[in-house]
Amino acid sequence: MAHSVSRASFIAGKETVYHLRTLDWLNENTGEDQAFFGVEIKLVRIDTSRPAPFNPGVQL
Repeated sequence: MAHSVSRASFIAGKETVYHLRTLDWLNENTGEDQAFFGVEIKLVRIDTSRPAPFNPGVQL
């Protein structure tokens, strides 16, 4: 059985201007039924605790 994907996310520890330019290019050069998003993951650690996700807000 074939699957089609209409949304894709690029996950990085630190997004760079090159990542953002690539996502812009993909969104401009693919069909309107497809979309590409960037997600930057941040982790915090307090003393010797395990790293935990930290999301202070969405940056546009």
